[in-house]
Amino acid sequence: MNQSLRYAARPLELLVGALFIFAALLKLQNPQLFAIQIHEYQILTDKALLAPAALFFLTLEMLLGVALAMGLRLRTLTHAAVTLTLLFFTGVIAYAWWAHGIKDCGCMGEVQMGPGISIVKNLVLLAMVGWAWLGRCLLYTS
Repeated sequence: MNQSLRYAARPLELLVGALFIFAALLKLQNPQLFAIQIHEYQILTDKALLAPAALFFLTLEMLLGVALAMGLRLRTLTHAAVTLTLLFFTGVIAYAWWAHGIKDCGCMGEVQMGPGISIVKNLVLLAMVGWAWLGRCLLYTS
């Protein structure tokens, strides 16, 4: 088990990193749409904050994806940041789904993804990041 965790860590980081980069690139094709999707969550009420929020989340997603893909872990800080980001996104999606009935999470830009499947995707990504983090920890302790 420990051996498989160690061998799986790097491919899992690459996969999650690639998905983060891909999702950011999809949203980057139409950042105005992403700002509109953020508005549909009804969390940000000031429309002047929508474009900066969209830019912030696009940048965060891209930087975390690149960090994972490049193997930049900063003593597992990258894994922690990805985990917190996924937990935040999942919580916001669940809230907006429950409170406002959103139909598209905005996770993949113009490619529609319902909130239920998005939450499942995020939980799978959380498991993958946890597996990668654990594999990295085992790699350094043995």
